[in-house]
Amino acid sequence: MLAIPLLFAQGSGCCGPGTYTNGTGCDDCPVGSSCPGGFVDPTPCAAGRFAAVGGLAVCISCEGGSYQDEAGATACKPCDAGSYCKAGAAAPLPCDAGSYSRATNLAAAGECTDADPGYFAVTGSMQQTPCAPGSIAPSAKMSACELCPKGNYAASATACEKCEAGTLASTHEWQQREWSRFLQLEHVKRGDPSAQSSRQTQQTSARVPEEPALRLSAMICAAKAGSLRECE
Repeated sequence: MLAIPLLFAQGSGCCGPGTYTNGTGCDDCPVGSSCPGGFVDPTPCAAGRFAAVGGLAVCISCEGGSYQDEAGATACKPCDAGSYCKAGAAAPLPCDAGSYSRATNLAAAGECTDADPGYFAVTGSMQQTPCAPGSIAPSAKMSACELCPKGNYAASATACEKCEAGTLASTHEWQQREWSRFLQLEHVKRGDPSAQSSRQTQQTSARVPEEPALRLSAMICAAKAGSLRECE
């Protein structure tokens, strides 16, 4: 005896939830799809949802920390590093500026790690970045480092300090150039040959901070190199 098709056996004239009609009866909804029942064809799961098994009336939302950017999926993807994925996400969202993450299972922006003082992180960062010489990040969760104001230098990666009177802070390259110029002038004043040995030059350089003739308003703060602002 032939089996009676499910739709007729149910006596409803249509397929139930999780199934669809094949023309003569009802079949389980295929994986990656949902079937509300009736005479409706299977519907591929929308982005952010999946169906790992057949026979589902409704697709399942991706859990927090995962996402799915394609329709008809049977599983969700791990979230990207530098991002977080809310429940049902169709795409990762980047960590806010001032925070970062290497994890691939974050479900909320608050789960990203705040950048430490002395570091910064742009939107979507996978790691924090130290401030460049001459700039600071005085607090946590900075999206960019700040230059010290005029008359100050970066004493550390988190704080500026005022320059001493009669000094200025500069880039390392400028500092080295100015020191060489001052030394050359001193050699000429003393009648030293222009081509001294490197040993003599180094010895003279070591004495420079103690030479009264070099205490000029343009003298460089040797310990304060890296600042990008002049001191008054």
